[in-house]
Amino acid sequence: MKSGNLIRFILAGIFFYVIASCKHQADNSTNEHDHAREQAMEHNYEADDAHADHDHEQSADIAHAEHADEHPVKSITWFEDGYELFAELGEPLVNEPVELILHLTRLTDYKPIAEQHIDLSFIGPEKISVHAHSNVKGIFHATITPKQAGEFSLVINFDDKKKSRKITVHPIRVHASHKTFPAHEADEENLITYLKESAWNDDFALHQLKSEPFSRVIKTSGEILPAPGDETIITAMHSGTISLGNKLIEGQKVSKGETISIISSDLIHQNLTNDYLLAKNSFEKAKLDYQRAQDLINEKLISEKEFLETKLNFESTKNTFSNISKFYSDGNETVTAPVAGIIRSVFVSEGQFIKEGTPIATVMQNKRIILKADVPQQYYDLTPGIFEASFKPVYAYELFNTAELNGKRLSYSTALPANSLFTTVNFEFDAHPKIITGSYAEVYLKSATIHDALTIPVSALMEDQGNYFVFLMHDGEHFKKTYVQLGESDGSKVEVLSGLDSGTYVVSKGTYKVYLASLGNSAPAHTHSH
Repeated sequence: MKSGNLIRFILAGIFFYVIASCKHQADNSTNEHDHAREQAMEHNYEADDAHADHDHEQSADIAHAEHADEHPVKSITWFEDGYELFAELGEPLVNEPVELILHLTRLTDYKPIAEQHIDLSFIGPEKISVHAHSNVKGIFHATITPKQAGEFSLVINFDDKKKSRKITVHPIRVHASHKTFPAHEADEENLITYLKESAWNDDFALHQLKSEPFSRVIKTSGEILPAPGDETIITAMHSGTISLGNKLIEGQKVSKGETISIISSDLIHQNLTNDYLLAKNSFEKAKLDYQRAQDLINEKLISEKEFLETKLNFESTKNTFSNISKFYSDGNETVTAPVAGIIRSVFVSEGQFIKEGTPIATVMQNKRIILKADVPQQYYDLTPGIFEASFKPVYAYELFNTAELNGKRLSYSTALPANSLFTTVNFEFDAHPKIITGSYAEVYLKSATIHDALTIPVSALMEDQGNYFVFLMHDGEHFKKTYVQLGESDGSKVEVLSGLDSGTYVVSKGTYKVYLASLGNSAPAHTHSH
């Protein structure tokens, strides 16, 4: 065979081999595809069954979730007899355990109850009694399982400050089925969470709004002065050079009879020595005469009149000698404090020569104080009715009240002073260590014009660009920032014209702590576990 024919034969053989191989692979591919399809179909059937099972399980989960939504957790905030109860519990259902978490707070200092156990009674169609235990001070846990539906009262008995206390919460409804559960209400937005544990550890307090008498207030200024007769002026009895002791300093406390300075001079030395010796001799002679007269009167050798004259002379010379002895010390005059009190003013300096009768200092007994308040002309017609004042010295943050300091109104001006836009009203009250005479004060005068008003403590207010707001209690651990419109203030309380209702509670102490909590803690209300 020629070489050209051989090549064509070989190429033809290769061609038919390739065609046959492709056909075989195509048949195998078809068979595999059919097998895969069958497997896929079988898998789809299994997947459909699994999906059906999954749908069934998901339906069950949804039903369970719906069931859970139908059995919500609720909170109760209850105030009674000076205590606050904040309770968290599931909606009670017959034959299902209900866990109660109770927070008990004493309102006077807003601190938790320290007892380890309290007694609970669930009273209604049946009575269930349990003990609630505490792992954290003030927080108690208990579980009850009601057997009957209806309205119940939760009675809590506990001891605090060595006294038995009782709180009765009513009504609490036990449901026969989920169908009678109350409709779900949308959560309140923008609530601030502030847990009881935080409130207990801080300086915290609540104030309940209620209608109460509130006086019309005149805001003005005034001066704090010593009361008349409360100051005593110390004067020199002789001329000479004065030496100040360490007691003659303004603000220094002194006792009655305590030495505060000494006056010395040759003339004083001579005069005092003569006076002292004369008084001493007179006293000693009178003393002997009196002793002799006592013996004679007992023997009826002198008359009653002579005896009384001798006795009177003895007492007179004794007083004279006693008085001069107080000021005589090695020929110098000893200046002493005539009363106990505080050195208010010093009028002389060390080494100064002073004359007899020169004022040396004033001692203030600091028993009573005067508040002299200015009243603007436009309030002159209210002046006769002003009966009380609250005032805050310029150097202090504390507000004082004349009534609380055993005070009274002394007088008020019935005419305007010349060249003045103010009349005055004066109050007298007991001295207080934090009240300094001679200082000025911001004054709130209360008039007799009284009306009922909703008031809150000034400490409850916070300001936001000229607008005022408070933190209104939503429940035991949630608060809402609430803007208010204000009326008059007496420095301690302020009238609320709008924004709050009677019976509601606002934070009156710890407002800044709640404000800090609001910066990173505004969320819908929710419950929590302890």
